Amino acid sequence: MDKQKVRDRIMEIGIVPVVRASSPGEARIAATAVCQGGIPIVEITMTVPGALDVIRELAKNSASDVLRRRRAGAWMPERNSWLARG
Repeated sequence: MDKQKVRDRIMEIGIVPVVRASSPGEARIAATAVCQGGIPIVEITMTVPGALDVIRELAKNSASDVLRRRRAGAWMPERNSWLARG
């Protein structure tokens, strides 16, 4: 799924649930519950320990085309720039 299709799908869904958890396991459980509830997209905050690993795992194991299109980024106000991985 290309970027435009992902954007279109997000607009169609109309919501991006945010998962903020104190452990990688809790984040995975929450993200899975969101998807099982019918919302095929979720944001994992970078405050989740091991957030990038959680995102990779969710993207790898997800049936959702939107979740498989993973992106991660962090706004760095002191640098006035984005640090991103995808």
